[in-house]
Amino acid sequence: MESNLESKPKQLPDRLKRFIADSKWTFAITYAKNWPHEYIVQERVDSDLFLALAHHIDTYGYESHFYNTKLMYFDYDGNTYWHMDNIINRCVESETYRRREIEGRLPAEENRERAHVKPSAVESRLVYGCGFEHFRSVDGRTSVQHLIPQTQSGIYVLAHKDGTYYVGLSVDLGRRFEQHVENKRPIAAYAFRKVHKTNLDKTESETISILKDMGVEVTNTEKMGAMKVEDAVSDAIPSEDIKHWLSDDSWNDLKGTAPESPRPHGDIENKYRSEFLHKPYVQGILDFYADYVAKCIYKPFRTAPDKWNVTCLPSTRYKLGETTGKAVSLINVGAQYSVLLIDDHGKIMVSLAVKKSIFRRAHPDGIEDLRFYAPSVREEKATVTALGDDQLEILVPLSEAKALLKDKGLISSIRALVVHNRGMNQTGSSVFKRFHCYAFAKDILQLIADK
Repeated sequence: MESNLESKPKQLPDRLKRFIADSKWTFAITYAKNWPHEYIVQERVDSDLFLALAHHIDTYGYESHFYNTKLMYFDYDGNTYWHMDNIINRCVESETYRRREIEGRLPAEENRERAHVKPSAVESRLVYGCGFEHFRSVDGRTSVQHLIPQTQSGIYVLAHKDGTYYVGLSVDLGRRFEQHVENKRPIAAYAFRKVHKTNLDKTESETISILKDMGVEVTNTEKMGAMKVEDAVSDAIPSEDIKHWLSDDSWNDLKGTAPESPRPHGDIENKYRSEFLHKPYVQGILDFYADYVAKCIYKPFRTAPDKWNVTCLPSTRYKLGETTGKAVSLINVGAQYSVLLIDDHGKIMVSLAVKKSIFRRAHPDGIEDLRFYAPSVREEKATVTALGDDQLEILVPLSEAKALLKDKGLISSIRALVVHNRGMNQTGSSVFKRFHCYAFAKDILQLIADK
């Protein structure tokens, strides 16, 4: 039995009635389906009147519960009011937990555990505690290009309609948002915080931790912890080695041992073993990757996962000319992928990122020389240019990709791309290190060692 439910509450004073009427109430988009309500935030309204209304709710309201949480509620003009820290919420009386419980209209069981974390509380924490902009509604949108500059780097938080959140980093949020839309999880709103490129990885981790500490369900992939390998290359590669590697495409140091995963049962490792290894094309990918890594990645045993990393996790859709499909795997070097594998309606296509100026110097007539190795090869404009605009993408079916790596001009243009700018010779670790699949890399490096 709820306490004080039958007692008549003291009427609101006129100044609080005017405050309620004049305030701009924000609709909580994320929980529109399960728990529709509105809210105001203390920092955005008259603070004294906010506190006076909160005090009135506590003093003259009644105690009720929301699942296992007890709160004070106050009914006024068809709405029920309650407050949490610096937020006052309201919903129509028919949508309160008590009414819906009596009438048997509570949400499905799977939504109950996270229902107590209000989106208004999440927004307040992000805005006033982390420097994010307020959430913007994007319900039904497939693009946010008009809302934010394409070149602005930062951290974004997606609020999904199912009540979950995703935290990401991007230097082109418009394009990244479109990739999220392709993943089919409906997005209700997003919040953005401008962050310098050098701080993206750290700020993303901090934001994820903050949301998890609040009890929010965050759908991000589990991050892999930093590993300690005595001979790991964590700083920039010496310029002498760079010159040697770029001038002699037949030279590489293939000695060493594949690093072990600090968390062997992470979700990336599990996906590789339980799903990826059972795909019909996996052996072809492993064989190609072994050849690519041996020829195009500097000292691969020593530079993984700080400088290069491989994953089977992505399912983002890509369109490269005539090729359209989901990514099944990629190798990242520095700030972007150097190899992308796409499942184009059952046909695995390989996209190789190359430095355009070096490639043109080796092949003035374009890709015609490459057809000797791969009859189906074609050239496309680069779609991801974190390493600069001086690059192309060379597309070829997986069945022809290994033969294509016999071309010395192609190898030189790949090496030039992965070394320059934020590639192999960048101080520090790749921002994609957290997605590295140690088991996948170990299988690739073992193939190299066995040759």
